Amino acid sequence: YPDYILKIYRRDPAAIMPKKNHSSGVFDDAASDLFTHYRVILAPGERCLVDTGLSMIIPDNYWVKFHERSGLAAKHGVRVGAGVIDSGYTGPIKVVLHNTSHETVTIESGQAIAQFTIEKVRPVAFVEIDTENYIYECEKRQRGERGFGSSDSK
Repeated sequence: YPDYILKIYRRDPAAIMPKKNHSSGVFDDAASDLFTHYRVILAPGERCLVDTGLSMIIPDNYWVKFHERSGLAAKHGVRVGAGVIDSGYTGPIKVVLHNTSHETVTIESGQAIAQFTIEKVRPVAFVEIDTENYIYECEKRQRGERGFGSSDSK
């Protein structure tokens, strides 16, 4: 039995419902596919907002995150951007696609354009600390302030 029900409203009758590509009932894909219901042509370097024709009623205390489809990214350089939907949003589900390649990419109607996962919101509280506590907390961690590229220099 599912942990939650994701209610989908088809805003456009031609819109395609999300689906999991491999679902045996025991071992399911982690993400579900989202599809375009019209042809999308992306020029080199172009970004566009693709309307899926769907809306979602995301359960309270959950959120949806978009991910790239590995085939589109690896074969055609199409990346997904800006992909967080909170449970309070009930409007059209749109996906930002960016063609990072040097060639025009055509995505046909019915083709999967992105994947999404639904995740539980983890409550968090923000507490301001003073300098002394900050230094104390930093000293407990090995990495410290080493950031970009820090793991490459081992």
